[in-house]
Formats: sequence, structure tokens, C-alpha cells
Amino acid sequence: MLYQLFNWLKQTFDIPGAGLFQFLTFRIAMAIVLSLVIATVYGKRIILFLQKKQIGESVRDLGLAGQEQKKGTPTMGGIIILLSILIPTLLFANLDKVYVRLMILCTVWLGLIGFLRIMIWPGRETLYGVHFAMDYLKQQNKRVAEIDIDSNPIIATNKNVVVIGGGDTGSDCIGTANRQKAASITQFELMPKPSASRTAYMPWP
Repeated sequence: MLYQLFNWLKQTFDIPGAGLFQFLTFRIAMAIVLSLVIATVYGKRIILFLQKKQIGESVRDLGLAGQEQKKGTPTMGGIIILLSILIPTLLFANLDKVYVRLMILCTVWLGLIGFLRIMIWPGRETLYGVHFAMDYLKQQNKRVAEIDIDSNPIIATNKNVVVIGGGDTGSDCIGTANRQKAASITQFELMPKPSASRTAYMPWP
């Protein structure tokens, strides 16, 4: 935005110093400074505002030291990161570049998805029967190690289990649910279903 403005001022009125915005290094330095100012000066104000609105993070029991310190941290604190990226980009980037426009579009789009996820589904972390994978797997590891479970037990015995996601963690959840004799297991995965036997491109399992 400022890039186009000062470029027009230089070409129209030949104002001394207006050509400084033509230098990429100058615009990068200014963008970094502005980003730091937004994150440090206004970031705390945004956090206090969100805390005042009682938009806070609920803490899951992961057995980690200091995890309770996160309690009450705003779930939408990512807005500080979005502002620190978008405002300097809009001011100092060359908006004629298609890649800059694409970056702005993707950033706004992903930020909007995160906002809707929080606002449309409040309290999702306390829904009965919906658990994070690491909470489930951690309890199973404790059972194997014969360690007492000090929270609500999560066990799949005789239950219809739905695993959302794949990879190693998804596979661990499926294997654990099988060992716990779940009534059924359904997995939702973005990647194609792997072959039931070895192929030329997949020498395992």
C-alpha cells in the first residue's frame, strides 16, 4: 500500500526520499519493526481484552510440568500473529505481486477457519466421549506400566470408536482400540487407503 503510494508520489511530484520504498531491504526492515511493535505493544492489550471476555484456554491433563500456567490463556491469541503478519504486509509489500496476494488470502482464510472453529464449537474440549489421542494413549501406557490413572478413564471396550486423522498417532489409536476389544472402529483420513498387501511402491507391511 505504502509502496504504491510512494511510487506514485515519486513519479508524479518527484518528492525527495520517496524512492526509498523501492528498496526491498528498507521495506523488510520497516515490516520487521512494525511487526515487533504490534506483537509487543498491542499484543498484551489484546490478551487482556480476550481474558476480560473470558475467552480462555482449558488445560488438558498431560502430566507436563507447568501445564496449569497455560490455563486462562486466550484461545484466540493467534490474532496477534495474524495482525503482525497482515498489517506490515499490507503496508510495505508490493501488492501487485500475485504471490503476495496469495499469501494474504491464505493467511486470512486460515485465520478465519481458526476463528470459526472456536466460536462455532465452544466447549468442544469437554464433550463427553470426544478425546484427544494423546490423552487416550497416555492412559493405555499407564495401564501397561501398571500405574494408577488419576483422571477419568478412557477405554474403548464394547464402544463404537471413530478415529479422526491418520499417521502413526492414528494407527496407535486403532491398535489400542483393537486390543481393548472395541465394538467397531472407523477411521477418517485424508490420505488414500493403503494397500492390504505389499506393492512395488510400498514394501511394507
